[in-house]
Amino acid sequence: MPEFTTASKSNGTSNRLAGSQPLREAFKNFNGEEKNRNGQSAPQTPGVEETTSSELPDTETHESIEDFKNAADQLSKTIEEDATSEADLNAPPVESLETTKIDLTPEKLIGLAQNKEAQFFHDQHGDAFVWFPTTGKDGHFECLRITSQVFKARLLDLAESVALNPPQPTTILKAIELAKLKAFQTQAKELANRHKSDGTKLFIDLADDKWNMVTVSNGSWSVQPQDAPRFLRNKHQLAMKMPRPGGDPFELFKFVSVDSKEEKLLVLAWTLGAFFPAIPLPMLIIVGPPGSAKTTRSRRLRSLLDPSVTPVLGDMELSNLFLTFHNHAVPCFENVSKFTRKEADMFCRAVTGNGVERRKMFTDSDQVLYSFRRPIIINGIDTPSIRPDFLDRSVIINCRRMEQFKTLKELDCNFEEARPRLFGALLDLLAKTLNEFDSASTSGEFRMADFARFGRAMASALGKEPKVFDDAYRLNVRHQDLEILEATPMVKAVTKFAARYNAQKTWEGTADELLTLLHDVAYTNSDHDAKADLPKSPRWLSSRLSELVASLASEGVVIERLPRTNKSRGWKIYSTTPWQPSTVEEAQDAADLFVITGTDTEPDPDGETNP
Repeated sequence: MPEFTTASKSNGTSNRLAGSQPLREAFKNFNGEEKNRNGQSAPQTPGVEETTSSELPDTETHESIEDFKNAADQLSKTIEEDATSEADLNAPPVESLETTKIDLTPEKLIGLAQNKEAQFFHDQHGDAFVWFPTTGKDGHFECLRITSQVFKARLLDLAESVALNPPQPTTILKAIELAKLKAFQTQAKELANRHKSDGTKLFIDLADDKWNMVTVSNGSWSVQPQDAPRFLRNKHQLAMKMPRPGGDPFELFKFVSVDSKEEKLLVLAWTLGAFFPAIPLPMLIIVGPPGSAKTTRSRRLRSLLDPSVTPVLGDMELSNLFLTFHNHAVPCFENVSKFTRKEADMFCRAVTGNGVERRKMFTDSDQVLYSFRRPIIINGIDTPSIRPDFLDRSVIINCRRMEQFKTLKELDCNFEEARPRLFGALLDLLAKTLNEFDSASTSGEFRMADFARFGRAMASALGKEPKVFDDAYRLNVRHQDLEILEATPMVKAVTKFAARYNAQKTWEGTADELLTLLHDVAYTNSDHDAKADLPKSPRWLSSRLSELVASLASEGVVIERLPRTNKSRGWKIYSTTPWQPSTVEEAQDAADLFVITGTDTEPDPDGETNP
């Protein structure tokens, strides 16, 4: 029977086989026993080279076949080890952990994410975020909350691609906690909601699947992928249309109709300013009777500036207002009837920019901070508040009832077709306006001075004189003052009382004295509404007068508070417009009034004052 051997794949294998003493002994023993039993040689094994016993060194004879089995097992193991070694030598080098399956731990998973250029950070409100890459031919980065389900899904997908076994839920949860830790080991990054400005450039988040943004700078704009974490996204947000240049910005008023050219300038300036978060904007208040398309106008503006699943909001619960302002870049409220004093204050704070503190949980004292400055849209039948602070921060647009009505499908179809073109036209004008903004000045007469300056810059970009915008804004403010005066019956008594005095001879006295005199004026003129509207105490009269100072000044009534003395603090009142009685009865009433007030002058029926 021929001897057994194996053709090795390397010299190292032959040497190891030749030096295997038990193997040589087993071969000789097995060869002898086979010849004795059969009297002939064993058949040749296919594919194995024949080797005679003379090629093996001399060994002692073994009578047990068990030795051969042990030696064969050792031979098989040796061949497997050599084959594995040769495969390792010929295999390409392992460049990263993704090319091989690993025993996954939370630390390795986060390390894999960082190898993919993921960045962990926290924002200005103390929330943990990650700037995470996506895969595929349209790969891009996304800014995700670490606690979000989207980031959890991204980690799970990454884990399944490299783990030997399906990742355990605890591994993913521990990796998320580790990501939070890393997020607070870096400096905070400021994230914005839809619109952001860094002083030299303006960025607008399109909120599309590819995370594109619009960059406005140097008189032009462009669309490009986000190259750094700048924006946070909320669930309600929808993608903006891809803008197309070359349109007409005044096409806006085909869908958001207003009556006058002055209101068109104000609405256009407000719409452009809503893209520019560096300045506070007044609230845009759209009022009108039922059927005046107030909500339709509001929806159109919202869809251009901040498309949302909830384009208009109706929940006016005070405890939720700060969350609404925080989550919506351009919050829009419909069919608002009346604001309380606290609600009006909250809206004023949201316009000029402010923050709110809240407890994170009901069971601890950890704080959550919300800061916001928002362009706000409100619509309703009447202005929801006539408080002067509220109106000073408002632009009021009055609408008439529509003469003809169109179906919603028809309106939406036309508007959706125009949206990309209109968006591009607004960006064209915005880029030009920002070029003019640095050199623009303000007249100093408006409380919302930044908006007035922006409007003057827009007027220049349109080729108009800056004062054209001032005239439009001044007219709107004048209408607001009239609305305050018309809604305050006691104003009539104050106006008639102040008309008897001028800058040379003013009335000065305490709030208590003034309240008594105003009641007498209302009684003399049988003005029951004014008498009912007058406050019951001097302190409340002082508060009401402080609110009416600006509006009464537009009517020529000057009210000034005198410096406090040791006893009290008084008021000075006079009129810059001479009073002219229109009837003999009014002149007689005025004479009676001056007898009551104890003045030493009174007007004659011709309107001239005699001593």
